[in-house]
Amino acid sequence: MGKRPLRIHQRDIAQEAPKLVGQQAQVVMIDGLTHAGKLLACGNDALSIEDLNANWTHRKSHRHQLPFTEINYIVVDKISAW
Repeated sequence: MGKRPLRIHQRDIAQEAPKLVGQQAQVVMIDGLTHAGKLLACGNDALSIEDLNANWTHRKSHRHQLPFTEINYIVVDKISAW
C-alpha cells in the first residue's frame, strides 16, 4: 500500500472539508500561497487551519481562517486501499 494524495477543488470544499477536520492537509490559495497543517474546523464559508511554521519562527503554531472563495484546492495524503 502506498500513499495517494486526495485533491479537493474549490467547488467541492464545502461538502468534503468537514470530513477532513483533524487531518493534516495542504491548502493552496488562489494567489499561490500555501498553508500546511492540521484542519481544525470547517464552517459554512471558511475553514480554520493550524500550521507549523519553519525553524526561523521557533516552530510556533499559527491559526488561520481561510475563506472558501480564496482557496484553490486542498491536498490530503490518504492511504490507498488496494
